[in-house]
Amino acid sequence: MRRDDPPNKESLGACRALRRLAAPATVLFVLSCGSSGSVAVTATIASPDLAVDASSPLAARLTGSFRLHLELGKHAPAATDVSVGQGNLTLQDATSQASLVLLKFTTTPSAPYHLEPGGKLDVGFMIADKAETSGQLLTKDEEKAVCGARAAAQIAGSISDGGGLVSVNSTSFPIRCP
Repeated sequence: MRRDDPPNKESLGACRALRRLAAPATVLFVLSCGSSGSVAVTATIASPDLAVDASSPLAARLTGSFRLHLELGKHAPAATDVSVGQGNLTLQDATSQASLVLLKFTTTPSAPYHLEPGGKLDVGFMIADKAETSGQLLTKDEEKAVCGARAAAQIAGSISDGGGLVSVNSTSFPIRCP
């Protein structure tokens, strides 16, 4: 059969059968073509508010808080547990991306964080060396680095969602310094 020949019963039947087989595959393809956020964990850092208090000639204290907004896409195949460990978040210079200090924190609510498909959770972070204290002790060198980037700082790091690491960054924000 040449391309110019009119269709016959056999070729029309074959085309109809092919369309019937292809239709379910097309529907599955279209349904699975959502954004990665519709099936994965997404994380956003919001409302960072940090300050440095130069309480002594030898050291300073970094204080403040921020929020971490977590979401698991509604098309995720299963629930997941999210963790944010100490040592996973840093304060950095937003312009150069240079790390200034590793952040120590407490969270509310406390970990672990369980998300069902379509689930959302806001976690509050308070800068603290220990659960019973407020603020994180900084050396004078760390204070100088943090206050040197005071106009454009950023919180960056990663969280674990059980299947791997998810990068998270805040927007640029100012830090209050003496």
